[in-house]
Amino acid sequence: MKKYVVILMCLLLSGCNNKDGHVAKVDDVIIDEQNFSENYEIVGKIYDKKYSKSDVLETLVDRAVVAKELKNRNIEDKTNYIEAVKKEIEDYFGGKKEMINYLQKNNMTVKDYDDYIVARANLAMLKNDFIRNIELTEQELIDEYSENKEKYDNYKIQILVMDDKKSITYALQNSNKNFDELIHLYSTDLESAANGGIIDKYHLGEKEDAFDEALLNLKVGDISSPIKLQNEYCIIKLIDSNLDFTKNKSNVIDSLLNKKFEAFLLELKKNSKIKIYTELDG
Repeated sequence: MKKYVVILMCLLLSGCNNKDGHVAKVDDVIIDEQNFSENYEIVGKIYDKKYSKSDVLETLVDRAVVAKELKNRNIEDKTNYIEAVKKEIEDYFGGKKEMINYLQKNNMTVKDYDDYIVARANLAMLKNDFIRNIELTEQELIDEYSENKEKYDNYKIQILVMDDKKSITYALQNSNKNFDELIHLYSTDLESAANGGIIDKYHLGEKEDAFDEALLNLKVGDISSPIKLQNEYCIIKLIDSNLDFTKNKSNVIDSLLNKKFEAFLLELKKNSKIKIYTELDG
């Protein structure tokens, strides 16, 4: 759901081309007042003012900063990136037709969609150009993992959730079904049950302490006794655990590269000549 909201928010914040006025300037790029106001109105209509004018303007400023840096690096051919982003977004919505239908329902145009695609492609191009020159040392990776183990260490588990202990005990004692079938038949957690009860990457702290305590006492292949949580009972099967640097190294590399790229973007923004010409409420 979070990804869906982010995609929609970005779609709403289309580029500015109108010369009638402006609210800000990034180096020599004008952020148009009329188009900015139209975008903010759409955001408010859909999200009931969840996003402020400052949020909208900041997104447009970030886009201008990225486009400027691409120009400075003489990076222009974005065809492959645009096609890749189009496929990713259209697949997410179930196809191009479904995507267009969604835009129309939310008073957006294909032009809004195209502007968003270009913005995503620009960001991907800049990131790839940046990280290809970054060499991470083994010590950097080990330090990142050691300082953020809770972020990387994870468990693959399978859970059966029911409302009370009596129900979950009855299901276990009076059924010759295997654990997969019990989840399909009885689990009251519809989200996990739809995936066979599987949670691919569970991190400690995402659920209640009692859940984590039971999980930490399991070996791979073990199934816990019923666990009392605040509003329900649960049984956990531990399928696998990824609890060391070697197993998580690829995730550590990706995360550290993302951190360095985000720091680079902040530095770009800091060094840009950004002028705000109007006061924004909120």
